[in-house]
Amino acid sequence: MNMQSITSGPFGNRTGLSSHESPQPGLERAPFGRATADPVVMKWAGLQDAAAVVATLAGLQPDEPESERTTFSTAMRHLHGWRRDLAERSINDISAVMETGIAALISAQARGSAAVPAARALWNEYIQARSSVLAIIGIDHERSATGFA
Repeated sequence: MNMQSITSGPFGNRTGLSSHESPQPGLERAPFGRATADPVVMKWAGLQDAAAVVATLAGLQPDEPESERTTFSTAMRHLHGWRRDLAERSINDISAVMETGIAALISAQARGSAAVPAARALWNEYIQARSSVLAIIGIDHERSATGFA
């Protein structure tokens, strides 16, 4: 392989792969477009993934349709001023709680402790916080208060 095929693009893609290919099969990254480049939207998507882990540990099935991610992305793109600042701070707060909570759940499970009650408590906290963020940005979601069907 020559140097020309290893580096490409203006910033030198040194792997020789396209921006969404992975050197290991099955580990391809989703291509991000301009609409999803907002770091707050990306953090929100990460929170949804973390919430799915918590739901699994709690023995629940989350129902977060793809349409909510799209709606969130669109709403954040048009949100400015104090409401955007409040939404960003709230998302950062939820992230901190989820990170700490998941670490504690994994630790408890590794010690053989029952993690389901704690996971359900963390899930409920997440659902309430998610509802607050969605209200701040103006998304009226039609869900049960528990976040699962």
